Amino acid sequence: MRMTFSTIYLIIITTALATFPLSLNASDEKLFHIRYDIDTENGQFTGSRLTMTPADNEYRAEDFRLLKITGQSDILPETDSISSAKNNALKDLLISHGLKSISSKHGLFNMIASDKSMMSYEGLVKHPFHIIHEGYLEGQDKYRIEMEVWFSPVSFPDKWSYLYIKKKMKDAFSDMISVFR
Repeated sequence: MRMTFSTIYLIIITTALATFPLSLNASDEKLFHIRYDIDTENGQFTGSRLTMTPADNEYRAEDFRLLKITGQSDILPETDSISSAKNNALKDLLISHGLKSISSKHGLFNMIASDKSMMSYEGLVKHPFHIIHEGYLEGQDKYRIEMEVWFSPVSFPDKWSYLYIKKKMKDAFSDMISVFR
């Protein structure tokens, strides 16, 4: 049996479509890199930061999973209870499922021996989040939120080169397909 060019091309396209999905974000979902840093100095907590930045071209994601997370916050007049509860839920998610790393500095600062450390937790989320339940807890001055989040921890650094090559191949194939649309 002799195969024509169009038959071979159709087999290659079908195989590639099954292997490489054309888009990570099928709908209006946006991909964000989230990171939670906890700073300590000489064993004492000095501060923390939760950052969330767009990550449209991120290639370091492992497999995404749908996770149910909850967070709560105190109801205070000077804070936004809803945002605080969402942030607390994301912090707990990163601590339990994110990539963990630590950096530290030892030395003399102003002639005093000091040890500064920063514990970091990283992951990727798809936004918007699906809010299952939210509301004020009766009898307590707390606000609680329950959400479903598509989450992936950032892969360990030894996988980054493989994931980078895989993303480049996926992008090249997507560009090639877009010519025929």
